[in-house]
Amino acid sequence: MTTARVLTLTQIGLNRTFTASTSTTTIGPIFAPHFTYEIPASLTGYSDVLSLPEISSLLQPTVPLHLDLSAIERSSDIFRAMLTHYPSALHLQMLAYEYSGQYAKSIEISDELQTIDTSNDLLADLTIHNSRMHILNGDFKNVNVNSALALCEEGDDLANISNLLHLQGLAGSLLYLAEKDGDADKHLASLQTATRNSHDPRIFNNYALMTYLIEGGANDVVEMLEENYDEISSNADKASCQANITTVLLESWSSLPEGDKQRVTLLKDASDAGSAAIEMIDASDPPPPGHLKGRVLTVLGETYSAIGDGLTAEGLYSSAKDAFVNLESQTPTLLSRIHLSSEEIKLYASWERRETQTQQLNQLIETDTNTLGQGWKQLLSSSNKKIISGLQI
Repeated sequence: MTTARVLTLTQIGLNRTFTASTSTTTIGPIFAPHFTYEIPASLTGYSDVLSLPEISSLLQPTVPLHLDLSAIERSSDIFRAMLTHYPSALHLQMLAYEYSGQYAKSIEISDELQTIDTSNDLLADLTIHNSRMHILNGDFKNVNVNSALALCEEGDDLANISNLLHLQGLAGSLLYLAEKDGDADKHLASLQTATRNSHDPRIFNNYALMTYLIEGGANDVVEMLEENYDEISSNADKASCQANITTVLLESWSSLPEGDKQRVTLLKDASDAGSAAIEMIDASDPPPPGHLKGRVLTVLGETYSAIGDGLTAEGLYSSAKDAFVNLESQTPTLLSRIHLSSEEIKLYASWERRETQTQQLNQLIETDTNTLGQGWKQLLSSSNKKIISGLQI
């Protein structure tokens, strides 16, 4: 019988149960729970890594959200010199870099891990990790899953096949939108294939949104998202789905001329979906990623702005800002905050004496955009900011 202990790892975005056993330990970043890592049994000593004085102080629940990467880096150096528990320390460091938005450094650590352990299982996990890091860093061209995909197909590993096809299709679709070059149908087909053998709602969410960005068809995409909603178990994922339904409905609403009878129905449906999204956020346990809560509050604020209740919209936008605090280095947060700032500017356009705030928001958009990788900058200049911020990577 094994004994489990829960550690609150606020500094590196983890909230998982660590089991003291000789099997595997599952961990994953709470802000981007696309998949979890399974540390192979051969990489023992993870508990020792966490209890090391160099990093144990970082793991206390009372410590504010702050990441002292230098301590984790020092722990890896110690293990490197001792040649003991070294891979486990690197896993922690790899996730810490991801949480802090240092995606290129996270890839460097992942590559170092691959030189230590060349097992096929670890290759698939680290290829998935590196692909996500390349996408988050805006390096869509650098996603290459072919070697890992071939091994997974040989072993009939359907779950990892879906994950790899998803990231391949997502990167290709984003590159197509950024550069308006390539085979969009091929990339969407890869995403569609990924949904067939996966129960991960995030994969289906991204397939629906990329379909909308590339092909349009709001009604079909809303129907896709609504059908997928019934298959979702996580309240956070339900909130994300409803937020994306809200966004697509609002896009349809704004595209119709004043007086069109469909506008009333679309706005009501969008408001209902936005309200459902915030209910799912409130019901989430553990609490959802900060950027997701901020996005949900933003799209709900949009519905109030659309019906003319600007004061309520402003209050929701203010709450959304609070949700993004201390997460500003992460790409999902930057994309969501750019979306939020754009909506605030739109709201203040008809208000008096808001010129200073509008100027500050424009400066914030410029700063956030410049922080993003090149691929995201290209996307934001040519594609729909609202839909892009709904991607789950």
